[in-house]
Amino acid sequence: GDLALSGSGDMILIACFSHGIARYDADGDQVGSYQVEGTPNRVSCSYLPYRIAVSTIERGLYWMNADGKLLWAAEAPE
Repeated sequence: GDLALSGSGDMILIACFSHGIARYDADGDQVGSYQVEGTPNRVSCSYLPYRIAVSTIERGLYWMNADGKLLWAAEAPE
């Protein structure tokens, strides 16, 4: 899947398809994961690690804060 890093490298995100979004810190240690409905294939984060955007193969769009709290979700048009 996709890879995203915050500006300082404090938040490293990897879209792991059927395993959700894996989160790592600047030392490369896994510090958690995020689960969304569907199969994540793209992930992005803000320069300062405040927001996370995820898209899925099933056309889902998710906007979350850095703690993984869902702020909104939508379905992209075909």
